[in-house]
Amino acid sequence: MTKLYNFIKALWNIARFRYTYSIISDAGSKESFVLIGNSSGRNPYCRTYLNQRDRPNVRPVWYIGGLGIAEKLGKKYGLVVISEIAAPDNLLDKVLHVPNFVALTIDLSRGLSDYLRRVSSTTKQNIRQLEQRGFSFQISTDPSWVPSFYEQYLLPTMVMSHGDEAYISSRSTILDKLKEVGSEFVQVYLGGECVAAGLRQRRGDCYHMMNLGWRNGTAELRKKGVVTAVLWYSVRRAYELGCTMVSFGGTPPYLENGVTSFKMPWNTGICKEHTVYGYRDLLLNPALKHCYDFLKNNSIIAYGVNNCFIILSSKLPEDFHLRCEFMKGIEAWYLLRKEEDNRWDEFSHRHLPLPLRGWYEYVPMPHRHTASSGGRGE
Repeated sequence: MTKLYNFIKALWNIARFRYTYSIISDAGSKESFVLIGNSSGRNPYCRTYLNQRDRPNVRPVWYIGGLGIAEKLGKKYGLVVISEIAAPDNLLDKVLHVPNFVALTIDLSRGLSDYLRRVSSTTKQNIRQLEQRGFSFQISTDPSWVPSFYEQYLLPTMVMSHGDEAYISSRSTILDKLKEVGSEFVQVYLGGECVAAGLRQRRGDCYHMMNLGWRNGTAELRKKGVVTAVLWYSVRRAYELGCTMVSFGGTPPYLENGVTSFKMPWNTGICKEHTVYGYRDLLLNPALKHCYDFLKNNSIIAYGVNNCFIILSSKLPEDFHLRCEFMKGIEAWYLLRKEEDNRWDEFSHRHLPLPLRGWYEYVPMPHRHTASSGGRGE
């Protein structure tokens, strides 16, 4: 009976995944967007599209006939998120491919002193203050500390900082990772107490920052600089081990996001190599005010031709004071127009989905060489 139940449950989950879409709305049911596919795809759009931090209203709708319905829904709701389902061929030139996270890295190949010269003045000042405030660090590979890290550091930090959007590795996953070659905890101490820690792993010449948490996830510790401490001591540890690169892990693909804006001044660049983070396809209709406001308020890092990185924003690059190392990884920048203008250039707008080309103006970037020609998806 148990096997039959599990079989029926599995079939039900497949059917629900393939043949339902969800209308996600805010508490007042005034604004909505549509999600097709995995339910995790609604993050972070509940916050960025609906400005909804509490649990949204979710109404499932059965449908048949494939994903062709997505285009119709996009025109009605302004945003359709296609999550973990491949968009059909007839939608490929109409959807914006947005990574779930972008991987940011720093270059240590020219030494620690050279690297420090290239970080922002604010980051330098924050690093100088660590020892003045009494911070220090230790390295641990003790598996018996995993439960403490999970319960007292990682879990409360993720819940307090990210709420429903938090992706929290299981305790067993943390333990398995720690047992792998090159893995260790960077533990940050203040006043004789471990106040923060990060799980790290050396793979070849790269030192990977993975899970991070500070004690009880409190805002007080964050204000004291524990995040800066964990990052800086991880960079120092990477240099001690002879690594030439440090991976800062996955970062939300929005320039206004707090995590993203915190990591940028560390002179991070975008890793162009294949990552495990995946992506979502967005169907957008800026003719609807709520969709336009979403694009106005959020500068999106997305994929263009051949999986290069592009940015769609209502602001110019200089408004963000982005560092050269980051801008090297951006192929094209597009500025949101106040209204649609169908006079656009085929070559300069080739990275954008067709429905967005009239809504964005191409912004030349002097540091970029002339890109090779070709259509979307080559």
